[in-house]
Amino acid sequence: MLEITGLTKVYASKQKQRFGRERAVDRVSLTVGQGEFFTLLGPSGCGKTTMLRSVGGLESPTEGTIVVDDRTLFCSDQGVDVPANKRHLGMVFQSYAIWPHMSVFQNVAYPLISGRRKTPAAEVKERVGETLEIMGLGDLASRGATDLSGGQQQRLALARALVYRPPLLLLDEPLSNLDAKLRESMRKELIRLQRELGLTVLYVTHDQDEALAMSSVVAVMSEGRVEQLGTPREIYEKPTNWFVADFIGSANFMEGGIVGRGEAADEVVVETPLGRLAATGNGVDAASDAKVNVMVRPERIRVSLEAGSAGQQGVVRNAVYQGDVIDYDIEVRGALLRIKSGPDLYVTPGTEVAVRVTDQRCVLVGD
Repeated sequence: MLEITGLTKVYASKQKQRFGRERAVDRVSLTVGQGEFFTLLGPSGCGKTTMLRSVGGLESPTEGTIVVDDRTLFCSDQGVDVPANKRHLGMVFQSYAIWPHMSVFQNVAYPLISGRRKTPAAEVKERVGETLEIMGLGDLASRGATDLSGGQQQRLALARALVYRPPLLLLDEPLSNLDAKLRESMRKELIRLQRELGLTVLYVTHDQDEALAMSSVVAVMSEGRVEQLGTPREIYEKPTNWFVADFIGSANFMEGGIVGRGEAADEVVVETPLGRLAATGNGVDAASDAKVNVMVRPERIRVSLEAGSAGQQGVVRNAVYQGDVIDYDIEVRGALLRIKSGPDLYVTPGTEVAVRVTDQRCVLVGD
């Protein structure tokens, strides 16, 4: 569906004049399959939006190729750079960019009648009507675009992007302007639409929760490069390096020494402040007696007040009640660990507790 090969975007940078030009995207290659919800995830300045804008034709890359459905949209070697308005891709941005002087119907109809597109009036009416119904805006066709709520304006922007049935939908942080509850609702709406309509989506966000909840594939980016590519579960449970482990969700990092091999071929046993833990090697050099860093997610650690409980003894240094979870900082053998526990047990700071890893999905992480 979407093939990106060796994509590079170089900018002139005042901050980097002494060292040359700045690479916003650095030789990235990736494939988005038909019907995938593919997310580019990373912090500000990592190159994710430049990637999306390059696919949409709003940026001209320095090098590389971009192919959608076997149609070359950009190729530096062949001098191909199809203009944005001729790529026929759907785009929705953070600002929505709806036309305030038009009605809801007119906004959605515009892509069907603008430029050289001369879609027959009857077909325009039918396709706009169908799209508005899908987006839950069927009763609002005659309303002014600016009379809609924030969530309705977001659905309007999506309707306009979908009405001419693009092969690929580009979404650049489209939910970031919504409040928390509406954002969660729109996440579910987008997932439903993507699955029901079989859409192929390239999505950009800095929000880890959003990426994990919505995506079929995630590419974690940093400094113009893809650090890891995989399913949300792979990215979360088996990060390939420190950056990915630290950027995705919350993580505890503990230094330890390898004391033996685990049951699985890629497992080692590591002595840590939480005792001996089995951890997957994940490509890290795991020679016997080597010093390594082990990553454990906060929700994999359990807290107990019961006398004689198995585990390591620790002291609660901080406890933050968050409704459905309590976020603890607990000191164990000189290491300060973050632990997330259910709301049934609230332990005040200064209390001695026992902590243990109940589900040893621990990972060795390198630089």
